[in-house]
Formats: sequence, structure tokens, C-alpha cells
Amino acid sequence: DYDAWSLGRPSRIAFAERDVRELDGGLKRSEDIVVIETPYFRRLIPAEIGKYAAAFRKVIDNYRELLPLSRPKPGKSAGGQWHAEVK
Repeated sequence: DYDAWSLGRPSRIAFAERDVRELDGGLKRSEDIVVIETPYFRRLIPAEIGKYAAAFRKVIDNYRELLPLSRPKPGKSAGGQWHAEVK
């Protein structure tokens, strides 16, 4: 549903000759994959990198509790990425 160019339609079909979304589905295993990205560190500062490592370890250790927060709300596009709304 993400509209990167504000054309009023999803970007993935904005310039397509047909609606490729018809082919969606059937890839349940890949839809359940969750990716966590780490930042690129331009300088080696062990104390700072250690803080990031501890934060990522905390996420990895508690991922089952965080998964429900990572899904976009129905009818709401998350801009191509899923972001948890933490309250």
C-alpha cells in the first residue's frame, strides 16, 4: 500500500501494466520473517558499540513479546517499514 511518490496508488503498481498484487499470497513462510538491522559504525568506539549490542541483545531475548507490536495496524501503511508504537 506504500505510495512513495504520492501518486494516489501503491508504488509497486504505479507503473505496472497489470496489478501484480494479484500474485501475493502463498508465501506464508517469507511473510513471517522479521529482520533487525544494525547500524554501520564508522568509528571503532567500543563503549558506544557495546551499548548498541546490549540493546540488540535485549530485543533478541524478548522478540516474542515484541512481535505483536511490529505489525502495522489494519488499513494503515507504515511507509514500507514496520515501526512499533510503544506506549
